[in-house]
Amino acid sequence: MTNVLSFPIEFEGTPYVIMVTDSQSSYGLNGGKAGTNQKLAKRGKVLIASSGRGDIGNIVKEQLINEEIHNPYHAARRALEIANHSFENPNMNRFKPENDDTIFVVAGLASNGQPEIYEVPVRFHDQKEGVYRVPMSSQGSGAQKVGSAWRRDSTTGNGPNLTDITEAILTCFSMGKAAYQDNWVDDKLQYGIAGPKSTTLLLHPEVIPISPKDAICHLEDLTHMKLDPEKAKKIQSDARNAYESVGLTIDNFYNALTSQLTRLYDADRTVNYVHGQLKVGKSDESECKKALSLRIDEKQHTSRMIDALMNGGIDALSVALREYYQRQEAIVAQALQYHKNQAK
Repeated sequence: MTNVLSFPIEFEGTPYVIMVTDSQSSYGLNGGKAGTNQKLAKRGKVLIASSGRGDIGNIVKEQLINEEIHNPYHAARRALEIANHSFENPNMNRFKPENDDTIFVVAGLASNGQPEIYEVPVRFHDQKEGVYRVPMSSQGSGAQKVGSAWRRDSTTGNGPNLTDITEAILTCFSMGKAAYQDNWVDDKLQYGIAGPKSTTLLLHPEVIPISPKDAICHLEDLTHMKLDPEKAKKIQSDARNAYESVGLTIDNFYNALTSQLTRLYDADRTVNYVHGQLKVGKSDESECKKALSLRIDEKQHTSRMIDALMNGGIDALSVALREYYQRQEAIVAQALQYHKNQAK
């Protein structure tokens, strides 16, 4: 069981495709669950995720890492071929048919620079297997919660802003919260942003990469550093210390971004609440302006972190982290000052 959401946006005249997943997958005869699975992978400049059989999903993603991926459609066709070949393996057939339902979501920019999203059902309920292009995709047991939240927000005028990357990531965060209400979905989100210059992947700190190559590529892509995994195997070596410090920096960045998205999410809800109160005469324009000002401030902080993530490089990530920590220190200092004032 899972949550996979992908949709296109256009930011400052440039197309992007966004994808977010949780980290929970099904395995084994009884559909056992694992909550630390790398569900979202980057292959070339293409994003690929799956819902259903976690083992089949990993087989496909692991094989694709060694192939040259030309575009989203090519990746989708290969996913179907590899998955079907895997199901033909006698060791795979011992699973119960009702646990075989698997669907891949593949997204990125085509050769012409336009967003493409494909759904690839493989033994998925009664749906005919194949490669289907879709305007957006929401898959997994969390899809019902996500769909309800998406329709609710759109109906109330608070629908997803598809012209801004920060708002798009906030939508992913918000929809992740909605999907988390499902018993078979976790809140360990994995983010992917496919754009014309690069494709960015950010994994939850607790996620175990599909393969050692995925682990190295994830760190190298985000930091623009070259890491030597062989030298890093030596305990208490400079290479090992460097590798671990880079990994911890990425983990800290993920946690900081999550904290900042939470602040923006809360500020967004406050704006909606105050505007609702204004309509029934229980608030005034000054309260609305304060709430909106706070949201603008939180969005600016969040945007700087997302810019650092997309631009990549250890320097950009470090600057964003330092700015975040400085802001947290100011918040703590304010709390301490409040405590001292109360003690007088």
